[in-house]
Amino acid sequence: MAVDNTKILSMVDFVVTVDETVFMVIRYGPGSIVTRERPALAAARILAQYQIPCTVVTNGEDAEILDTLTGEVVGTGIDSIPDKTAARQQLSKIKLQHLSPEQSDVEKRILSAYDWLEHSLECDDDWCATE
Repeated sequence: MAVDNTKILSMVDFVVTVDETVFMVIRYGPGSIVTRERPALAAARILAQYQIPCTVVTNGEDAEILDTLTGEVVGTGIDSIPDKTAARQQLSKIKLQHLSPEQSDVEKRILSAYDWLEHSLECDDDWCATE
């Protein structure tokens, strides 16, 4: 992604597709999962041409499942992560939503800021700011 004409690379851990539709983004991070909600939502809102409906943040032991459109927690715990059947049911009930270019820019800035705070401007195994 580009923020102010600067190319920024940001990673998500998993992108889950159901019947050729990207349904879920999963971001992992050790420790508190609450602090990872906002950047995960930003990623889910800009990764595809539409807002990916389901966002999951996990530390490998616990998880929060979020509605990407509202940011609300709709489930907690690893066992609450939707399986393929649940994903299909959810996709059949929703209309995929697009972001305006202005809102997309805001989400890119949010994701970039959180990633910068979490890591540093130096490259590590997962993140890097390029020139």
